[in-house]
Amino acid sequence: MHCWAIALAGYNRRMRPLPAPNVPGKTEYERFENALRKVLTVSKEELLKREAQEKRGHKRRKKS
Repeated sequence: MHCWAIALAGYNRRMRPLPAPNVPGKTEYERFENALRKVLTVSKEELLKREAQEKRGHKRRKKS
């Protein structure tokens, strides 16, 4: 038996997957689109925060 098979067998016995999150939408396509949007959307504040961190890191590397 492969080591990955043993790992998967242990995972399946002890842990159960979380239930699917409640996503609004009338059709399966709408629910899929809303779930994808929920996962991939980043707030503007988070985006600006990440850009500021990257700029600070770039300036530090430029000084060195």
